[in-house]
Amino acid sequence: MAEIKVTNLKYRYPHTDRLALDGINCEIHAGEFIGIIGRNGSGKSTFCQALTGLVPNFYRGAYGGKVFVDDIEVRHVEVDDLCRKVGIVFQNPFNQVTGSKLTVYEEIAFGLENFGIPRDEMIRRIDRSLEELDIVRFKDRAPFDLSGGQMQRMAIASIIAMEPEVIILDEPTSQLDPQGSEEVFRAVQRLSRHYHYGRTQDGENCSLQRSGHAAG
Repeated sequence: MAEIKVTNLKYRYPHTDRLALDGINCEIHAGEFIGIIGRNGSGKSTFCQALTGLVPNFYRGAYGGKVFVDDIEVRHVEVDDLCRKVGIVFQNPFNQVTGSKLTVYEEIAFGLENFGIPRDEMIRRIDRSLEELDIVRFKDRAPFDLSGGQMQRMAIASIIAMEPEVIILDEPTSQLDPQGSEEVFRAVQRLSRHYHYGRTQDGENCSLQRSGHAAG
C-alpha cells in the first residue's frame, strides 16, 4: 500500500506574505494511523490538502519542497488521478456534498460512478460503507436534510466506498458527539485492518512542529 514522504515542504497562499507551511519533513508508512496536532491556524488543513495535491494544483500559491505518494510527486499529477490513491474528508462536510444527488445512497455512489465501477461492486461498497458509519437508515434521505453530524458520516462513507490506499480525515469528528466520534474512529480502524494496511499505531502524533513548522 501507499507510503508518503514529505521533504522540506513550504507553502504560502496567494496574496499573503506569511508561509502557511515552512520546512515540513515527514514519512508516513503503510498501515500507520497518524494524528497531526497543532493549534488553530497552524496549517493542519493546508498540510492535509498538500498530501492530496490540492495544494498547489488547485489553490496555487508559492510552493516549495516535495510530496511523494509512493513514487508519484503530487504536484506533477492531476488531482483527479491522485484521488484514486488518496482520499480526503474535508473539515466541513457541506463542502463535500455534490448537490446533484437526491439521496444519501446516490451521493455515496457519485465517486464510484466517475470511476466506472461495475454496478454489483458499487452496491457492495455502498452498502458496506453505510453500515460502517451507521447511516443505513438515512440512505433514502436527501443529503441536505441531514444534521451536521450525519452529513459528516455521509462524507466519510463516500470516501471509504472509493477504497483509496490512503484516507485523510481533516477533523472528521468536529460535528459529532463523543459516541459518534468513537464510532467513526472504530470504522476507520476496521477498514485499515480489513485491507491489511499493516500495523495500526493508535495515538501516534505527528506534529507540524516536529520537523519544520507552520506559521501562525
